[in-house]
Amino acid sequence: MNGPPSRLFYGDESGFSQLPVVPYGWQQTARALERPSQHSPRLNVLAWLSEAGKLVSFTHPRSINSEFVIACINSWVGGLSRETVLVLDNAPMHRSKAFRACLAGWQQQRLYVFQLPAYSPHLNKVDCLLRKMKYDRVAGAMAEHSGLCQLSSPA
Repeated sequence: MNGPPSRLFYGDESGFSQLPVVPYGWQQTARALERPSQHSPRLNVLAWLSEAGKLVSFTHPRSINSEFVIACINSWVGGLSRETVLVLDNAPMHRSKAFRACLAGWQQQRLYVFQLPAYSPHLNKVDCLLRKMKYDRVAGAMAEHSGLCQLSSPA
């Protein structure tokens, strides 16, 4: 890789419930407090975070799969102005036959995919960000955030 230094992005997926999650709580002795469970629509987010703090994100109402990840990368890779490295975890959608078939084409467009070893979310900066957003209750506002890009799955 010659020329300007490469850009580095960390990528990951996460699902956000639009109702708050209450994993535990405090109550007075001998007084039971209950909260009925409810089903909530889920907002699934695919996000890439650069070393400089730039967030690229895509939302999807259904589970994120290889087809969706490939479509998102294809929509993004054409706008790259220099060599870029995308660091991904070892999720099955990043190891699928369809995903691996795209790697050579992405390299020709100056995108290089680096896969982290299994069980190493602490090495993925966007994983840390998404976890913080999810559990610090920013998730409810995400659905209306104008910075998120909607990309529907291919038909």
